[in-house]
Amino acid sequence: MQNKLGFIFKVVFIWLLCISSASAQARRNFLQEVSVGAFGGVNMSQVRFLHNSTAYSTMIGDQSLFNKRGGTFGVSARYIAQEHFGVILDLSYTSKGYCEIFRPRNGEDVRLVGLKDKRVDFNGVDLDRTISYLDIPILAHIYFGSKSRFFLNIGPQMSFKLSEKDNSIINEVQKEILTFSDPRINRSIATDKMDFSLHAALGYDLHLDKVSAMLELRWAYGVHDLYPHSKADWFQRSNTQNLGLVLRAYVPVKKFHGN
Repeated sequence: MQNKLGFIFKVVFIWLLCISSASAQARRNFLQEVSVGAFGGVNMSQVRFLHNSTAYSTMIGDQSLFNKRGGTFGVSARYIAQEHFGVILDLSYTSKGYCEIFRPRNGEDVRLVGLKDKRVDFNGVDLDRTISYLDIPILAHIYFGSKSRFFLNIGPQMSFKLSEKDNSIINEVQKEILTFSDPRINRSIATDKMDFSLHAALGYDLHLDKVSAMLELRWAYGVHDLYPHSKADWFQRSNTQNLGLVLRAYVPVKKFHGN
């Protein structure tokens, strides 16, 4: 039995060596490329709110990614390490946030919000907050094709808050219904200075010798909460989501064969 296991381990070891050698040879034969570029586009965002208490669930407005639109632009570096694979590093300014709207439903003329003993018409209320970030995603770049390429970018993204602006349209009586423990109306409850998300993008790359033009549809799902989220806080969840349409352009600065 031990002899058989030893033989199997030897075969597996030799097979791994062969695969590693073939991969290294492929990398040596492949013309690697380092490019730098810039990008810009539109960004749509929202925050997924979930109350700690289900009694307050009606106090969350209607949200859509299309309610909150902004822009994004930045610089990028791309390293094509081998056939079908590379790495992208971005540095970008992105306008994000959320916009909850309160409008009548089911043919009614009012939008009543609050607990049973006190409800107020919220028709026309917008809870709108713009938050600007410095985004730094590090992405695996997986592509298929030669000159015309389809690609998938995927990886983690760190975001650092740069500025924040409250654009909400709400009166004092309506604020009292939401209560001052609600971070959406209480400015003393600050949004987190950092965000962490999973970033993915699909797109098309027209890859030429002197320039590479890419159009991508990208999605970022936040795994970090915007507001405090303990059991004593207003929300148990307030994670970000962003959808963007971006146009990139890269210029190669170095091409070389691997060692």
